[in-house]
Amino acid sequence: MLSINVPSYRGHRYVITFVDTYSRMPWAKALARKSDVFGAFQRFEAENKSGQHIQRPRSDNGGEYTSHRSHDSLAKHGIHHEMPPPYSPQGNGVAERINRTIVEGLISLLNQAQAPKALWAEALLAFVFVKNRSPHAALAGGVPLAVWRGKPVRVDMLRVWGCRAYHTVTNGRAKLDDKAVPLVFIGYDGDTAAYRLFDPATRKTVRSRDARFVEGEFPFAAATPSTAQSLPQPAHAPDDLIILASSQAPSAAN
Repeated sequence: MLSINVPSYRGHRYVITFVDTYSRMPWAKALARKSDVFGAFQRFEAENKSGQHIQRPRSDNGGEYTSHRSHDSLAKHGIHHEMPPPYSPQGNGVAERINRTIVEGLISLLNQAQAPKALWAEALLAFVFVKNRSPHAALAGGVPLAVWRGKPVRVDMLRVWGCRAYHTVTNGRAKLDDKAVPLVFIGYDGDTAAYRLFDPATRKTVRSRDARFVEGEFPFAAATPSTAQSLPQPAHAPDDLIILASSQAPSAAN
């Protein structure tokens, strides 16, 4: 688990990751509280769509993984929870490496687009989406999602994160209204053909199946200092994005 000092626009402060050791396919979810970990695991198990039952999850010794509720539920379903010895992160190396990769990816996306750090949760989902469709060294160049599903995956829908995107308005538009609205591309809507587009003025996200992208234009980077300062920010957001591992994280979330 990762702890992030800048709350997202929806109040998330933590990241939980799951990695399948065979396909090297990661999943990641932003959480508001550390106590949400077990619920996230239950949803992950229900939604992994592989048809396979999780048998031996491995985690560190964080309290969010060792509660009585978690232990009893796993035992009830015949799931054996593996935990390496304390203070030995190498015992959970696959998860540690994907967490490090995610941290580096988040910083790169936010810096390239010069986006508000409160958009880290959207950048997280977009990064993992692309990561699962990229060659992996541990698979000899294989693609995690292709190994997981047993068939090739599409990559023609990939776009540059944080670039300008024009959403085509098809419903509720008067004759003299603009046909397209300038927004910012922030991600993919799961396995659907839709994109997630962000309106900095309202902080609302639009799901669009009909969008045009200008991948060399970054609206946040192009904003003047006065415009950038006027963008909505979460209350008391620090200037720098600090990401801590679970063992370094605060014991409770606000």
